[in-house]
Amino acid sequence: MCTGLTSTAISYGDLAEGHGGAQVTVTTGQARQGQTVSTPSTTVTQALLRSLPGAVHVDASWSGGGTRLVGTNQTIYPTFVLDQPASMGTVIVKGHWIDGPYQAVAPPGFLQKHDVTIGSHLTMDMGGKPATVTIVGETWSGDPDGITADWQTLTTLEPAQQANTYDVQLAGGTNISAYLAAVSKADPGLYPSLNDNINSGTEIIATTATLFTVLLAIVAALGEFNTVVLSIRERRRDLGMLKSIGMTPRETILMMVTSMAELGILGTLIGLPLGILAFRLVIAAITHSAFFILPAYMTSVWSPALVTALAFSGLVIAILGAFIPARSAARLTIATALRNE
Repeated sequence: MCTGLTSTAISYGDLAEGHGGAQVTVTTGQARQGQTVSTPSTTVTQALLRSLPGAVHVDASWSGGGTRLVGTNQTIYPTFVLDQPASMGTVIVKGHWIDGPYQAVAPPGFLQKHDVTIGSHLTMDMGGKPATVTIVGETWSGDPDGITADWQTLTTLEPAQQANTYDVQLAGGTNISAYLAAVSKADPGLYPSLNDNINSGTEIIATTATLFTVLLAIVAALGEFNTVVLSIRERRRDLGMLKSIGMTPRETILMMVTSMAELGILGTLIGLPLGILAFRLVIAAITHSAFFILPAYMTSVWSPALVTALAFSGLVIAILGAFIPARSAARLTIATALRNE
């Protein structure tokens, strides 16, 4: 279970931190002190950022205040994206990413809170002309009051609105610091920042699960150690008799270790399926309470290679735990073993 949780936590952290997506986020704002700045259109700013060395793709988006859902007293907080490819968008677990006008994707919490599903229609009003969008996909996570819609929807709601955030995907090997400096120099009203956020919660979970795995391995080895010590004390007479008829120390060690290896194999056959079952139950409880859905690749961690490695590790732990007391039994003299006979 702990091995699976570690792998899932690492994958979750990579996704939450945006690994593989935009490396730079640029926001619009006021001019710096002593400088003047114009307010270029979204297309002009997007073209400027794309023209700087290293830029591969630049996506524009706008998010602002609350938007009223027509026919209800509910307020939502949409984000509108312009030409954002699926590779830069959030992971979709059901349906598909935005690929046309008047479409939106929403997280599980939004669908549950507002009692809608994929295919439902929502009409938004920002004080002007209303716009109706169709939910075409479910994202893995997000604000229960937030959805992501296409740019045409924003144009209908507020035709004059310009983007306030730009996500920039850079080519491999690009000097990110140089790109940040180039953005600031090109337009003082743009504020670039590096997407290097570290998900501390994920690191804690992964570290804790790894530490717990190590501790469980140590406890298992000590359990084997204790079992062999007790077995030696109970079988002292038998060991003495076997030694008296010619059993060598090496054969004694092999006998004790083999008996514990059988116990390790049995424990692996029972514990491994129970650990996988516990992993699935824990993941289901976490995702249900936190209102998000993990992509399939995050929970499909039990590959044949990993299961084989875990089974082999159970055998290794059993052997290591039995080896030291088995050596002690091998050094036991016949006289000592049969002293009380």
